[in-house]
Amino acid sequence: MFGLRVIRVWGVLWMMALPAMAQTGEDTGQLVLLQRVLQECQLTVPGDSIPVPGCPLQTFHAAWDGKGLTDGGVNLFPEGMEYAYTRDVYDFIERFFLLFALSSEEGKKTLLRQDGLGLRVNGADYGSSAVHWCSILQAVGGGAPFSLGADSAVYHASWKGLGLGVDFVFPKRYDLILGKDKKRLTEAFPALLKAYTYDTLAGAGPDFPESYYQATTAQNVFFDADGTFLIAQMKSGAYVRKKLEGGLEYVFDAHYPEESMLNVFSWGFRMRSSLYAGLTVKGYKFHFMDDVSIDRLTAFMNGMGCKAYVGIESVSGKDITGTVVYFNLDLMYEHLLYFKFPFAAFMSGSEKIELTLYPYIPLNNVGTLYDDASME
Repeated sequence: MFGLRVIRVWGVLWMMALPAMAQTGEDTGQLVLLQRVLQECQLTVPGDSIPVPGCPLQTFHAAWDGKGLTDGGVNLFPEGMEYAYTRDVYDFIERFFLLFALSSEEGKKTLLRQDGLGLRVNGADYGSSAVHWCSILQAVGGGAPFSLGADSAVYHASWKGLGLGVDFVFPKRYDLILGKDKKRLTEAFPALLKAYTYDTLAGAGPDFPESYYQATTAQNVFFDADGTFLIAQMKSGAYVRKKLEGGLEYVFDAHYPEESMLNVFSWGFRMRSSLYAGLTVKGYKFHFMDDVSIDRLTAFMNGMGCKAYVGIESVSGKDITGTVVYFNLDLMYEHLLYFKFPFAAFMSGSEKIELTLYPYIPLNNVGTLYDDASME
């Protein structure tokens, strides 16, 4: 059904990863920097409502474990707030304002410069503004109307009200927003996957969306297309078919190998399959994980805000090989997964799938992504 057996995208996608592979040494992420600053200020006690030094009307939160700071930021966004983007973006804004509050004036300028951040107060750059820092913090933390928007490169947070207009612009860069560099994120991936908890029915609902009933392809199989990634053969969406007893089900059938692969690696957590894989996570080192549930892997990717795009390299008498791009639009990275799926797994479910994953490939430098209307 995909119309192409061999997809030559591996070289292109792998080249995207090369600039980031040189990172070594100490974690340079912002979370580590905030930990250092909190320690220097002797603010290492965890809590949810700790007064901000110098601005006691504002509070911040901080969480620590045996290894150090795990979360921290000024309390800006109320509990139960609806998020237009991934929660990580809002956590970053809170973390930045705490780090900014605890920095010297020279440190504030350095922080803005080194991370390519922009902070304007009433239309003027922060460095040339005469407004006291605590007044700015009170404006962003005191209930002023807030808005957040984004384009392909940056986020723009804005607070207008309480006599001040504050604009904060920051790059759409996952390592900055997550507070850890690529090396540390890659190293942490296996443990995060192993610890991830999920509901196999989460988001499935009792019925399939109405769109699933459109665009018949063949023999009672329906395709719900949801865009492509860079090339037409890297597809997102789902293949479903009508059951004899009524209703729809995801296609998982040796007679439809390519359609089945799109479903398994996109919606495995909804299909409640019994498929398991041996997963090798590569980056600076490699980590092998035996008996990784496809349900868990796909639920984890979905929970991270990643959208799956699947392409087929080959279909032989023994197995199916291909590539999955798990693309995170909010943070502009991809997880690149290569798979080898044995046909025997269709029958017994006991045959293991072979998976190789390259996590956290940055995509900020791919300017054509937003020019491709098919990625909507």
